[in-house]
Parts: sequence; structure tokens; C-alpha cells
Amino acid sequence: MARTAEKLSALVVKRLATTPGMHAVGDNLYLQVKNGRASWVLRYMLDQKARYMGLGSFRNWTLADARERTREQRKLLDDGRDPLDVRDEIKKRERVDAARGTTFRECPAAYINAHRAGWRNKRHESQWRTTLASRALTRSVDFQYARDVLFAQRTSVVALSVRKRSTMDNRVLTRRNRFR
Repeated sequence: MARTAEKLSALVVKRLATTPGMHAVGDNLYLQVKNGRASWVLRYMLDQKARYMGLGSFRNWTLADARERTREQRKLLDDGRDPLDVRDEIKKRERVDAARGTTFRECPAAYINAHRAGWRNKRHESQWRTTLASRALTRSVDFQYARDVLFAQRTSVVALSVRKRSTMDNRVLTRRNRFR
């Protein structure tokens, strides 16, 4: 028979927040205190292996909130789904949705703006803009989203590697690889 921990009150949990260690709060909810910081952790078993899922900071979530989040994750486990996998799927979906909203023409501008401070010469910016405008953007005007360009870029890289590359082609390939 499995051991069950007694459910701790909010006052007891508050006192434990300064004592290092993993403190069982009840229903597989733990308060992890490490390096002076406390966070909520859900411990569960999946395929006979212990899994730990962070539920948030002790400062940001009350005990009641942490218990509610634990309850939500338990529902996923009851449905046969791993809560960590579900969380990763949601994050991945959000990243894909954000990327879908970015057109290919916006990607080079964002890259240039992000890296402009690291370039030693202002001329580098104009070289980047010229290279991308004359080579990359003219070839992919029909692509609306950045994800659509990845396939086209991979196929064009194969074509470029077969024939003899010019200096400009090498520059385009080098700059394209920096986007990854």
C-alpha cells in the first residue's frame, strides 16, 4: 500500500519555504526549496518511472493555486496523457503559430535589427540588405510564411552545391545558415 502524506496547511507550507529540500504538501504536490528559492513541483509515475513537473514559483502561486494546477495535471494523467508532453506540445504550437504570422520578408529585417549592434562597420548592414534583396528575397516573393521558405532553401542549396558557386552564392549560403 502506498504511503500518503498528510495535506499541509498554508501556514505550515509558508514556514517550510525557507527550509531547503523537497517537502511533500499532499497529493504528490511538493514544495522544492533550493538555493533560497521555492517552487511547486508535481511528482507522478509514468511507465514505472518518477517524473517531476514544475508548476511555478512559490512567490507567484498560492497553495490553493498549486493544488488546482495539480488537479488539472492529474486529469491529463487519468486520460492517459503525459502532462510534460502536453505542455511541450502547447509551447511548440504557440511557436509555430507565431512563425506563421511572420512573412519571409520580415525575417531578414528582424535578423539585421537583432545583429546590427555586433557589426563593426555600418557597411555590413547595407551588404546584408543588398545580398538578401538581390538574391534571397527576389527568389521567394511567392512565399508568404517563413516555414514555406525552408523547403525551397534546402532544395536550392542542393542545386547550388552541384554547380560551381560564385562568391555571391557563398555569401548568400553563409548568411542563410545564420538564420537557423
